[in-house]
Amino acid sequence: MSATPPHDRLAHGTPREQHPAAGLRSLPLLLVAAAMLTPLLLSLVLVGGRIAGSHGALAEYLEQLHALPLKGMENRAATPAWSVAKLFSGAWQAETEAWWNSRLSLRAPIVRLTNQAYYSWLDKSYMYAGNIVVGRNQALFEKAYIQRYCNWDRVAFAAPAFEAWAGRLKAMQDFFTERGQRFVYLISPSKAAFEPHNFPVGTPCPGPHRPEYGLALAALKRAGVRHVDGSLLLAQDRQRLPAELLFARGGTHWTALGAGLTMRELLRVAAELPGTPLPELDLRYRVSHEPLEQDRDLLNLLNLRHPDTAYPSPVVDMQGRGVPGGRLPGVAIVGTSFMHEPSLLLERSSSFSSIDFYYYFSLDHMRFGNGQNASPIGGGNPPGNYHALRAADLVIVEENEAAPNSQHLRLLLENLGLADQGHK
Repeated sequence: MSATPPHDRLAHGTPREQHPAAGLRSLPLLLVAAAMLTPLLLSLVLVGGRIAGSHGALAEYLEQLHALPLKGMENRAATPAWSVAKLFSGAWQAETEAWWNSRLSLRAPIVRLTNQAYYSWLDKSYMYAGNIVVGRNQALFEKAYIQRYCNWDRVAFAAPAFEAWAGRLKAMQDFFTERGQRFVYLISPSKAAFEPHNFPVGTPCPGPHRPEYGLALAALKRAGVRHVDGSLLLAQDRQRLPAELLFARGGTHWTALGAGLTMRELLRVAAELPGTPLPELDLRYRVSHEPLEQDRDLLNLLNLRHPDTAYPSPVVDMQGRGVPGGRLPGVAIVGTSFMHEPSLLLERSSSFSSIDFYYYFSLDHMRFGNGQNASPIGGGNPPGNYHALRAADLVIVEENEAAPNSQHLRLLLENLGLADQGHK
């Protein structure tokens, strides 16, 4: 989806000659000049350090800077293949530039220093194709979630479209129920909807806010789709828990605590249905101030020289109380990246015989074993990979509240032969 650029505080203030921060407008030019000179200077210093001694403190420090990889930018460009046609079209020059940039000595520290200047002085980042928004209290957001929450595109959402979507979900629920499988639809929350108060100052967001969310919930209820609203659950949990323990400052996904609380409720709802007994899960957590990977995914993508990681991150342990009859159930999950952490939590509970996660249905299939690490079965998901979906005792289909009627839902419907359902 396309997204309107986030609000630029310097672009919407007083005229340039009157703006107190107008001098900062020249910062990009200064940074470009610095970026052109810094590689030469640092290379000379590095060479000098090596001459002074291969184990010198300066040389060792610079080597450490160079060794720290850039997140989301690790791939090296292929060696350019020269031809006259590519030369005159400019393609060879572009490929050569990409090849050189990916191998430039000390590129990583230069990028990090430049990013740090934009972040510290302008609350700005150009990493991740400019899709990271730096908000109040150093909260990081993906631009697309703010776009959907504020409905920047002014989409006129209509109830009939959501009625058809819910009808297809009901047909899917009936499909699995007739096979003796439990089915629960899960709405995962959006960080933008969870903490709009942390949007950058001046973010245009006149409303109506999250218009599709209300229409989706109403349609699900009318269609009789069994669902768990993770967005509502976390909104209720923040009344008794610090909000930063549910969505971390530097992450885009819910924390392990937010995911665990939601999955515990989902299993409670699913256990009320007939079928193989499901375990009850006990959840415990402690607060760490060394954010786990999922709680700093956006912060990592900023590629800063001095990232501020001094914020809380919950460490969660989920344990099952045992399953009546002793038979461990199997779970199949179809959903977005929000379901990776819930899959790990279910796996660590040692209460399930198998946990199969179909990432966006077709991008990857990860199998979580009883007490074992996750292992990909293979991208592209050949037809044989979907047998676990039809064998699972519990099927969970997840969509984020910002993107109902997703591509992975449509692919699942096609796989089940239900693509035409809900149109009547």
